[in-house]
Amino acid sequence: MKLVITSDSEVLSTRLQSIFSGIVSVDIAAHTKDISEALNAINIFAPDVLILSQHRLDESISNDLKEIKLLHPHLLIIVLSDNTSSEYLNWWEKAGADYIFDKAFHFNRVVDVLCDLLYKQQLEAIQSGQAIHVKH
Repeated sequence: MKLVITSDSEVLSTRLQSIFSGIVSVDIAAHTKDISEALNAINIFAPDVLILSQHRLDESISNDLKEIKLLHPHLLIIVLSDNTSSEYLNWWEKAGADYIFDKAFHFNRVVDVLCDLLYKQQLEAIQSGQAIHVKH
């Protein structure tokens, strides 16, 4: 499974990279600082998941995320947020986020979602008779 991590926080990005590097079959394809860089990385690497954390929110981020979802409808988008108000969550959902987690309290849920996705991918591969490739 390939990930693109997009964060304007170097500390958060480093933490995510450290956590995901320990999960078998997860490959961090790119680390970007903003959503426009993420769009380029997604077009190049065709990841399965975009993990996004941005402090600055404006219409351009929403539009870029909508474009990403339109061009890559199967891309799973996970947003890590420090604001869990219903208005904020609704904003991300309308922009195309599949999951929105509070980065202070539900950080581990990202790992749960990724492991669930890996399990589903492996099950689909087994059902279709494809070989499963595991990163060592």
